[in-house]
This record gives sequence, C-alpha cells and structure tokens, in this order.
Amino acid sequence: MWLEYRRVLYRSPRILKTPSELLAMLRQNKRFVLTTHTRPAGDGFGSELALHRFLKRMHKRSEIINVSEAPRSLNFLVGRDNVRVYRPERDDPVIQKADIVVALDIGGLNKIGAMQDVVMQSPARTLLIDHHLKRDRSFDYYWVDEKASSSGEMVYRLLQSAGARTLRRDLAVPLYTALVHDTGDFCYDRTNAETFRMAAHLVEAGAVPYKVFMEKQCVRTPGQLALIAYALGKVQVAGGGSLAWSQMPRSALRRFGVDNDNLPRVIDQILRLRGVEMALMFV
Repeated sequence: MWLEYRRVLYRSPRILKTPSELLAMLRQNKRFVLTTHTRPAGDGFGSELALHRFLKRMHKRSEIINVSEAPRSLNFLVGRDNVRVYRPERDDPVIQKADIVVALDIGGLNKIGAMQDVVMQSPARTLLIDHHLKRDRSFDYYWVDEKASSSGEMVYRLLQSAGARTLRRDLAVPLYTALVHDTGDFCYDRTNAETFRMAAHLVEAGAVPYKVFMEKQCVRTPGQLALIAYALGKVQVAGGGSLAWSQMPRSALRRFGVDNDNLPRVIDQILRLRGVEMALMFV
C-alpha cells in the first residue's frame, strides 16, 4: 500500500491530451508491457492486441501480460501473438525491465489483480488508456476520453495520428471487435456519426462484420444457453423499475458446466427490460 501512496504523492501524473502526444511518448521508449482488466472483454482485449501489433511495427519490444485468460469467444483475434496469462516467476522480470506498462480499459490498477503489486514496484512508468468515468491516480500518464465510445476508438485515433498506412487487417479486426463490444452493437448512447465512420474505415481495412459476429456471438454451448435461461429466470427489479439484477451462484455454474472464464453476458439481456437504466450480475 505504501508503494501505491508513494507513486501518487511523489510522481506528478501527466495528462496526455492528444493522440500525437501519446505517439511521441511511444516513440521515445523501447520496452512495453500491455495489460487489461481481469476476465478481458472485447474492448480491452481488442485494444491491447491492436496496440501491441502497432508497437511491433514500430520495432518496439512489446509483451501482452493479462492477469486472466480471455474468453474463448475472443480467441479468433489472437493469431500468432503471444498473449500471456500472468505467472510471477516468468513475468515479474519482464515487468521490471519495461520502460512503460500500458493498462487499457481498466479505470484503476486494482482491476489487474495479482499484477498490481509488481507493476507498482517496477521502475517502469505506467500509462492508462481508458474511456471510463471512474479511475484512480496511481498512473504516471493518463490518456483518458470519457466521451469516447471505447478504448478501441482511442487506439484507432492513435493509429490515425501515425498515418493511414498503419491501418491494415491485423489492426482493423481487433479494433472493430472492440468498437462493436463497447457500443453494444452500435446501440449505446455514445454511438454517433463518427463511430460509424470509424467502423466503415475498419471494414475497408479488412474487418468483416459477419465474421466478427459469428466468432464473437455465435459460440454458445448448450450449458451456457441453459445458464442464461436460469439467470434470466432469477431477474429482480428495484428502484422504481430503473434497476434490475440477477445472480449466477456456483451451484448453477457446476450444474450447467460453465467455468468463470467463459460466462455468457446475461447482463445485456437484462438491460433490454423496459425502463431499466442499470443492471447488475452477481457471480
């Protein structure tokens, strides 16, 4: 805990206001470690893969180290990339030697679980790329845009600032997946005309919406569908109809043969209830 307070008190965080500022910082450093939150989702996972490939193209040393595995529905994004699940004996030395540890789509360092201590102790500087409203002050650099639809949109802007030639299929597919995930298939309130222009550019660069949809959405097992039905059957509404919640107890996970790393997103279905503005899922 002292290490966290020391970073907050004695390291003055720098706010990066433009993609060009971030690009300049990336060019000035050589070794990067990228990470996202536990149980990675489409936005964080797609964003870190795109940034990792971009750094490689810049001839930087880049490693992706996440505290937990991504769901199998995102495996199609990985390709030949080495996405590590954190192991202290193997990965702590890599984090210690990094120039920059980049956290994408996490809000706060507590979201990286077991990796938090080693990241705080590392001499590496820390950078947050995020679009969420809540975040802590433990990072050295912040590039945050609360109006952005996704972290993927922000990485896209970074690539655009580096020049249009950087955008090819290997970057377009993970960024399109990130965009689709965090806009709720282009339905959430941060979706605007610029979102669709970005999507069109990513499709032109090689992302195929149908393939992303099939790989990401049409991968449910019978057990996962049964678990969705179970959780929807337990939905309760409160707050005058604006709040809804359900639960997935361990007994249900065992009953339907679903593990924690591959939980279906029931919460999206709960949000479709008329009048509901916030949905909670207790696992």
